[in-house]
Amino acid sequence: MTSSYGEIVERLEKATGPSYALEVEIGRALGYPAELLQPPPNFTYSLDRAMHVAKAKLDNGAIDIEVAYRSVGGKGFGRAEICGPRVDEAAIGATPAIALLICLFRALTVNENG
Repeated sequence: MTSSYGEIVERLEKATGPSYALEVEIGRALGYPAELLQPPPNFTYSLDRAMHVAKAKLDNGAIDIEVAYRSVGGKGFGRAEICGPRVDEAAIGATPAIALLICLFRALTVNENG
C-alpha cells in the first residue's frame, strides 16, 4: 500500500534520522519500481539524493531551494526552504535531507489538491 503525501510528511516530521522503512515508503509514493528500492535509495540520508528528487518533481520554472545544517545547544538538525511560482514551503527536520523531503512532500500535497 502506498502512503499519501500527507502521511509521509507526518512520518518525516517524526523521524529522528534516516530510516529504511521510510525510504521504501517515499520511493513507492514517488512511483519508483520495487526493484529500485533495493538497496535503499538513501532519500533520507543523502542530501544529494533528496535534492535530485526535489528538482525532478518541482523544477517547472524558476525555483529556489535552500538547505542548511543548523546546530543549537549542541543539537543538530536540518532546515530547508523551497520557493517558486507554485511552491513556497519551509521545514525543519532531523537532517537536512529530511527537512528538504518535508518541503517536497508538502508542496506535492498542495499541487495534488490544487
